[in-house]
Amino acid sequence: MKEPDISGSDGDKRKGKGKDKSEGENPYAQYTLDPAAAIYNSKLSISLTNIQIMDHDVIVILSIKNTADAALKIDLSKTYLINDKNNSAKCYIQDSASMISIPQSSNEQKLKLYFKDLDFKGSSYTLKTVLNSAVNKDILLYIDVHN
Repeated sequence: MKEPDISGSDGDKRKGKGKDKSEGENPYAQYTLDPAAAIYNSKLSISLTNIQIMDHDVIVILSIKNTADAALKIDLSKTYLINDKNNSAKCYIQDSASMISIPQSSNEQKLKLYFKDLDFKGSSYTLKTVLNSAVNKDILLYIDVHN
């Protein structure tokens, strides 16, 4: 993965740009963000690196590196993908697990988030989520998609 050339502290708003890797009107598309939509500091980094679209279902791939907080969790019940028309899709939660632990590690971890019934036609999207620990943090990652 290419290191993003944007940086900031927790809670900062960041942008990334995507390029369509598919040809024609295929119902499946893969977008790789370069640079990735990301926030990071010396203790935590979160970057949205890829988006996969299958008809009206979307998979967002996050790369997370958590070196500081052993109790860090992502609250899937408060995770949304929002398009530029303010239409949103809530993260699909399987098996009633609304919280996903992010283990403390110096290694980067990949996390797939699933969103159903989102019409992925637009140019701007926001991934909104909440990190839970001793102090909750809202995370907003902005992306622009150019076909």
